[in-house]
Amino acid sequence: MKNSVRKYCIAAAAAVMCLASGAFAQVQVELTGPNPYYYYYDAAYNADVSVGPYVGTVGNVTGAQIVCDDYTDEVWVGETWKANITNFNSLNTSTVAGTMWGATLDGSLGTAAVVQLYLEAAYLTEQLYTANATNPGSNSAQVSALQYAIWGIFYVAGHNSAQATAFWNNAPAGALGIYNQLAGLKLSASNFANLQIVTPLNSQGGVCNSGVGCAQEYFMLVPEGGSALLYLLLAGASCLGAIFYRRRNSQHVRPDLA
Repeated sequence: MKNSVRKYCIAAAAAVMCLASGAFAQVQVELTGPNPYYYYYDAAYNADVSVGPYVGTVGNVTGAQIVCDDYTDEVWVGETWKANITNFNSLNTSTVAGTMWGATLDGSLGTAAVVQLYLEAAYLTEQLYTANATNPGSNSAQVSALQYAIWGIFYVAGHNSAQATAFWNNAPAGALGIYNQLAGLKLSASNFANLQIVTPLNSQGGVCNSGVGCAQEYFMLVPEGGSALLYLLLAGASCLGAIFYRRRNSQHVRPDLA
C-alpha cells in the first residue's frame, strides 16, 4: 500500500511559534499518513512495513514529518490524541520524566541513562531525515535500517535478552550494525536543538508509558532559531515505535514480539 503524502500547508505563524516554544506545550496530534516511499519486507509477517518519517498534524502544523521511537504501541491513520512537546535542548535528568521513555524506563535505568537513549535516538533521527530527503525513493534500505535502529534503542532497553534477540532477528539488513555503532558516542542535547519530542498523554492528562495502549511518541524537526516562516515551512516530527502498513491489509499493523 503506497499512500500519497499530503502536501505541506501553511499554518498560522503565531500558532507554530507557540508550538516551537516552551518545554511542555500541549498540542493535539493526528497521524495522517505513512511514508510514501519507504518500506522493508518483513519475512516473519509476509508484509511490507512502512518506516518514518510518517505524516501528521501536530498542533496547527499540517503535513509534519514525524519519526516514531516506540515499537511497542500502534497508531491508526486518522487517530488523534493529546501530547506534550519537549524541546530537545531542554532535555535533562529533570525534564526527561515528562517523556514516554522517562516515564517507562526511569525506574530500571535511571534518568541519566534514559537521557542518553534519547541522545542516541536523536542522532539517528537526523540521519534518517537526511536520507529521506536525499533522492526520495532511492534510499529505502538506509532509511529502513535507521528507523529500525531507532526503535531498537528503546525496545532493547525495556526488554529481556530473548525479546531483544527476537527483535533483531526481525530487523532489516544493516539495522543492528547501526545500533552497535552508537556505543561510546559522546552526544549533547545542545547538538539537537532543532528537534522536539512529541509525547502522548493518557486520558487523565498524564504522560503515557510505552506498551499500555496509548499512542506512540515521535520526534519532530524544527529549525534552530528560525523565523516564523521557517517554522511553517520546515516543521516536522520526532519519535519513536512502529506503525506498520500492509499493502494487502489495513492501514496499521504492528507485529507483537513482546
